[in-house]
Amino acid sequence: MKIHFCDLCNESVPQSDLDGGRALMRKGRVICAKCDGLMSSSRDAGALDETLTGDVVHRIVDESDTKIETASRTAMAPRSANDQTMGIGSQSTHETSIEGGRARGPVQYRVEGGGGLVAGFLAAVAVVLVAVVAVMLMDRIEHVSISVHDKVANVQNDISAAEGDLVARLDDLKATSLLSAQKLETRLENFLAQRESRDAETTERLQAMQALIDELDARLAGLTEAEIKVADHDRALIALDSALANMRLEIAQLSADLEARPVVVAQPAAPASLIPAWMALTEDLKDPNSGVRWNKVADLGHTADPAVVPFIIPVLQDVDTFVRMEAARVLGNFTETSAISPLIDTLDDQAEIVREAAVSSLRKITGENFRYDPQAKEAERTKRARAWRDWWDKQQKA
Repeated sequence: MKIHFCDLCNESVPQSDLDGGRALMRKGRVICAKCDGLMSSSRDAGALDETLTGDVVHRIVDESDTKIETASRTAMAPRSANDQTMGIGSQSTHETSIEGGRARGPVQYRVEGGGGLVAGFLAAVAVVLVAVVAVMLMDRIEHVSISVHDKVANVQNDISAAEGDLVARLDDLKATSLLSAQKLETRLENFLAQRESRDAETTERLQAMQALIDELDARLAGLTEAEIKVADHDRALIALDSALANMRLEIAQLSADLEARPVVVAQPAAPASLIPAWMALTEDLKDPNSGVRWNKVADLGHTADPAVVPFIIPVLQDVDTFVRMEAARVLGNFTETSAISPLIDTLDDQAEIVREAAVSSLRKITGENFRYDPQAKEAERTKRARAWRDWWDKQQKA
């Protein structure tokens, strides 16, 4: 439903009030029923004053006419016998004719004797009455004029007050609108800030998920490479089995040759320096085949001899990821403190599986846990690795 506003008091005026005649549209301006009633009351008061003024004037004129008519009728009454005897009966030269209470004009009557004095007296009375009526009429007109002027001034004052009220209400409305606009702008800024924060958080999560996906892809690639290396190991084992079979044949042949030779009693030789059996495995730690190197590191770990630790530590720098991982894992089987510092350096390895093996061995050897996460971001890993180094430096100085 369409809503209008009164141009005088700014009150809302529904379209139904205009359609039903309860409000008016004058010269393009809307006037509500209340303002129209006030304006109508002012017009009625003015009309009443005019009516009262006209009634008073008519009443005074009617009274004057009645007095004139009464005097005229007295002058026109029949003369008595005494008057006729005394010679009063001469005809008057002028007399007024009354018709309907109004003087129509001078007429002639016969007045004898003292009739002329009476006519003059009546004329003078009529003049005085007319003057009195004129004075009263002027006073009344002046009073009505003053009353109308006062009412006009009151109406102007009311209009001025209404205008002031309208201006004040408009100012209040402007202030309220400005405050609402400021609040809306503040809420919009907060909403935009929250949206930017959420967008940044979402972007960070997407980046983390992408990094995780990349890491999973790398792990899958590593597993594929591990499968290839396992196949190489299998082939290497098959080759070893074949070599062992050949060696058994050669041993059998040598045994047969020894049995065929004459027995010679030899003097016992002096005991040579004892060399560990695993020493032969260290020669293959630099083999070009990464599968061979991986197997030799694992075999050295199975010896349970702490003397193998110095031979395994250099393997932490091997070019193959799985060989480095196996070296870091095997070092955890020993309690040699000489492996602590190299394992701490391995926490910065590029491969996650190598970092996992290194931190696991460090925890076994030292019994410490500095909340190092191999999957954390580089800055966090560097911070935790520094905590390991600071701790080990203090332990060495103690």
